[in-house]
Amino acid sequence: MSELGWGPGVVVLILSWAITLYTLWQMIEMHEMFPGKRFDRYHELGQAAFGENVGLYIMVPLQLLVKISACIVYMVTGGQSLKNVHDLALFRNCLGSLSEEACHGRCFHTFGNKVEENILESLTKPKALAIVANVFVVLHLLGSYQVYAMPVFDMAESVMIKKWHFRPTKVLRYSIRWTFVAATMSIAVALPYFSALLSFFGGFVFAPTTYFIPCIMWLILKKPKRFSASWCTNWSCIIVGIVLMIIAPIGGLAKLIGHIRKCAMANGVQNQDLGEEDQSFGLEDWLPITASRNANWYYSAFHNVAAIVGAGVLALPYAMSELGWGPGVLVLILSWVITLYTLWQMIEMHEMFEGQRFDRYHELGQEAFGKRLGLYIVVPLQLLVEISVCIVYMVTGGKSLKNVHDLAVGDKTCTKIKVEHFILIFASSQFVLSLLKNFNSISGVSLVAAVMSVSYSTIAWVASVEKHATDDVDYGYRKRTTSVPFAFLSALGEMAFAYAGHNVVLEIQATIPSTPENPSKQPMWKGAIVAYIIVAICYFPVALAGFWTFGNKVEENILESLTKPTPLIIVANMFVVVHLLGSYQVYAMPVFDMIESVMIKKWHFSPTRVLRFTIRWSFVAATMGVAVRLPYFSALLSFFGGFVFAPTTYFIPCIMWLILKKPKRFGASWCINWSCIILGMVLMIIAPIGGLVKLIDHLKKGDLRNIKCITT
Repeated sequence: MSELGWGPGVVVLILSWAITLYTLWQMIEMHEMFPGKRFDRYHELGQAAFGENVGLYIMVPLQLLVKISACIVYMVTGGQSLKNVHDLALFRNCLGSLSEEACHGRCFHTFGNKVEENILESLTKPKALAIVANVFVVLHLLGSYQVYAMPVFDMAESVMIKKWHFRPTKVLRYSIRWTFVAATMSIAVALPYFSALLSFFGGFVFAPTTYFIPCIMWLILKKPKRFSASWCTNWSCIIVGIVLMIIAPIGGLAKLIGHIRKCAMANGVQNQDLGEEDQSFGLEDWLPITASRNANWYYSAFHNVAAIVGAGVLALPYAMSELGWGPGVLVLILSWVITLYTLWQMIEMHEMFEGQRFDRYHELGQEAFGKRLGLYIVVPLQLLVEISVCIVYMVTGGKSLKNVHDLAVGDKTCTKIKVEHFILIFASSQFVLSLLKNFNSISGVSLVAAVMSVSYSTIAWVASVEKHATDDVDYGYRKRTTSVPFAFLSALGEMAFAYAGHNVVLEIQATIPSTPENPSKQPMWKGAIVAYIIVAICYFPVALAGFWTFGNKVEENILESLTKPTPLIIVANMFVVVHLLGSYQVYAMPVFDMIESVMIKKWHFSPTRVLRFTIRWSFVAATMGVAVRLPYFSALLSFFGGFVFAPTTYFIPCIMWLILKKPKRFGASWCINWSCIILGMVLMIIAPIGGLVKLIDHLKKGDLRNIKCITT
């Protein structure tokens, strides 16, 4: 009203009430306009009016936008109302500058054009009543959010089950709903601008679905007489609604841009003040990678062990069964040697220029390939590596928990508990661990993870040796769901996945202090050597002993082949779970750092806990959702191992070394690097093919089971 004025404001208010009451009546009338048929959803009525395909394409996007936008606005309003309660109770406004006397000086009166966007922000006295009113708003929105979210859940679940043949389980339901809530929360946190969101969404998506689409459907389905009262009323509503849809979002968008610019300027001043007044609170001191530089060589050792020894070691016997003795041993040794060499290169390049440290993989990539090209090459690959590891760790953690359950109570008991349920259990812990600030704050978790990885690897190979190979063990190639050539290719990806530490090595080295007398590469390399010795102790016995004992009948995860002694195997699986709890964070932390850095530096967000928690919980929810949908261990290893691990681990460090160090042509260094580049590129091309074929086979089998389940 303050933006429209008395005359236009009253006219628009009355017209809106009258038009929306009329279109609401139309919707109710059309619900059962054909005998024996009910249109239970908006898009079904749209399909009856506009046709099956066109109706779907018109109604579903609009309806989804309406409901999603309502949920976002309700998130913002709920948060603002809670803040109002807080501010009124503590006698201060959002800037902390409003005194108690100023709060008490306000009273109920007409505010005119000084009214706030939310009327309850203008009302502060009587204080108790204003607090109660804001609490009532929060309680109302708790229910109203679900009223708008429920049709979105219905639509998403319907598509997932009917079209994509998912099983109608609680896991599916919770994954969809939690992801939606996390997404709307993130947008609300990023754009907490109440009136700007109302005006933009009100014009762009609410005007069509509320003001004129019901009238269009009425004209199509009811076919009123031309120029009759009904015909004229509907066309008047359509014209008003279309004009509203065109002009209202312009004002909303302008207001939204104004808010964002204002916020960006305020954050820019804030960041400048931080830099000028107190360097200890600078951005680099806030980001998780560079927040603390007091690590040492043994931090490097157990961070690297936690990063390298993970889900990949459990799949090595299975990879050996797909490769055979000769190729398997050769690939195992070559992978260890090449990745140790490229790890050394990364450590050397961290401080190759005096006074400059490349604390992140993409910073080194920008130095080698150029600011823009380096970013485009390294960042997508590094993100894919770290996200894929987190997804695989979700799957592995869930499967290990299921192994514990099956060994403890029997795999025929509680058959309704699927691996997806255990993935959700594992994921719940990551929501808590993701609250840890930086790499050094997870050092204790990494140490425990490193100890666990050595422990379960030792149990795996000792139990395999103790079991002994049976007389009928077969070491030849076995036909599985995937043909032998594709299985061979996928095994190369599984081997590559086992060596993943390069993607966080610079980030780990960034936590070590450095001086000209004692550069960080010395303790870092010392820790890396210790880590790689531990890697060899874990990898070679597990791969060789596991394949020797079970031959080509070994399971994708060696611990699934081992069932006795039961208590020891249960302990081994629990060690895997504990290890992955820490290793997930080792890989997630650079992702958090990258996203938080972009949000603060480029988009001028304030470096707050709200921002940090929103980013991290959204990431955990996303990786959990993918893991629940694709719980196929070896297929994920082989596809990701070839497609994203081979570049970042096997040959990109060599390319950067050639560009930055410029070794003599045809010299030893030049030849070694080019050999690694060629091997890595071949691996990147052929390994994902096997992984993709295996993944498709798994999905086909899964879809058949889902269809059978739905039919039953």
